[in-house]
Amino acid sequence: MMSKHSAGHDDYNSPMRPGLARIENPSEHDRERILTDDEVRALWKACEGQGTFGNFCKMLLLTAQRRTKVSTMKWDDLSDDTWTIATETREKGNAKRLKLPKAALVIIEAQRELLLNDFVFPAATVAERDKPGQYFGSLTAFSQGKAALDKRMLEELHSVAVQRNDKSMLAFVAKIRALFADIAAEKDDKAKKKLKAELKRHWWILHDLRRTARSLMSRAKVRPDLAERVLGHVIKGVEGIYDRHTYDNERAQALVALSMLIARILEPRRSGNVVPISR
Repeated sequence: MMSKHSAGHDDYNSPMRPGLARIENPSEHDRERILTDDEVRALWKACEGQGTFGNFCKMLLLTAQRRTKVSTMKWDDLSDDTWTIATETREKGNAKRLKLPKAALVIIEAQRELLLNDFVFPAATVAERDKPGQYFGSLTAFSQGKAALDKRMLEELHSVAVQRNDKSMLAFVAKIRALFADIAAEKDDKAKKKLKAELKRHWWILHDLRRTARSLMSRAKVRPDLAERVLGHVIKGVEGIYDRHTYDNERAQALVALSMLIARILEPRRSGNVVPISR
């Protein structure tokens, strides 16, 4: 639909072009799904042995950044413990610059052993993208990596449920496994699409890690405005217009608080005071 300005000006050129992708899928704003503590622990264990994709998922949770920003992180974007995030044309906003916590730096050091190309999280083979471009050679095999991770994560959750005799968790795992099996067996595209939508309603997607990280920051007592700045969301109103402070140190502290809470979730017996996230 044309705007009033475009309709009234002959020299107006729309910024929209074929293939121009949105920075973030608007439909994801409607989701409420975050990972429970049990799922965070299962995810972390499942990431072990999953190489680049496993480290990539950990980084998503530790930094609360968008999937594309993390997957296209370049070695040149890093200076000591600071990550300068590339800004795309017409991008409304991102975190721009983040001082990373130790847990994230450990992951980056692990990735340094690969050094396949300019990207911290490289593709297994550059042939995974059809045409060379700005991010040719960065991690793109999200579906394949997620499929392997899902299988291991469900195994972890099933094991925990059996140990606790948690019938609710056992039923949940059985439901998710059944949906995966039905999707694999279904031949009709329309029916498969419905099954995938049903799975998406109950299971997690990569973008949910960003929402989980944001929720964990609130749980760690990080100020809402600082958590929003970590995510790179545009601060609206008078504050966004007049407050030009970078908040670099404050956002660094927010990420430290997030990483410390994740550490306590991963080792609940040591902390003894972790409250589970409601599903």
